[in-house]
Amino acid sequence: VRDSRSELGDLFGRSHVGGDGGGVALSTITEARKKFVETALFRPDVRTDQNGHATVKFKLPDNLTEFRIMAVALDREGKGARAESSFTVKKPVMLVPVVPRFARVGDKFEAAAMLHNETKSAISATVRLGARSQSVNVLPHEKTRIGFAMDPSGAGTLPLTFTAEDESGKVLDQVEAKLDVN
Repeated sequence: VRDSRSELGDLFGRSHVGGDGGGVALSTITEARKKFVETALFRPDVRTDQNGHATVKFKLPDNLTEFRIMAVALDREGKGARAESSFTVKKPVMLVPVVPRFARVGDKFEAAAMLHNETKSAISATVRLGARSQSVNVLPHEKTRIGFAMDPSGAGTLPLTFTAEDESGKVLDQVEAKLDVN
């Protein structure tokens, strides 16, 4: 018999930040996919069945990322066990904003998005940022960068809504990044 309580304490110490700890980078994205969280689920009260198995169902947030799963179990005598795994959430066609963290009035920069095609077929899409658009073709399991020149004229929060549409006008993905302009 092995006493794993100290390992459980170490695991708890490392788990002070949910997800992968990268929440700060996600905090500027708010959009059509708008439920972005660091911790997808925290359930401290899950009970197992008589065979020691438990099932947890929940709705995933809008993050397109890798989530880490951590399970910790204790019995009535205080003996414990732990397990870790991960899974990746992605869409068949997805936009990922590539924008600076901030800008100053008068700066010239490029607001871009990466269009990822995770399907088995090439796609033709139009990527829009406001009234501007660019048409692109993306091979299966490839990505392409679409950039738009920017020159903010006033201070404040600048919403940058990127939309990808197929040839029929169907929205494939939409994401908004908010840029602080000082």
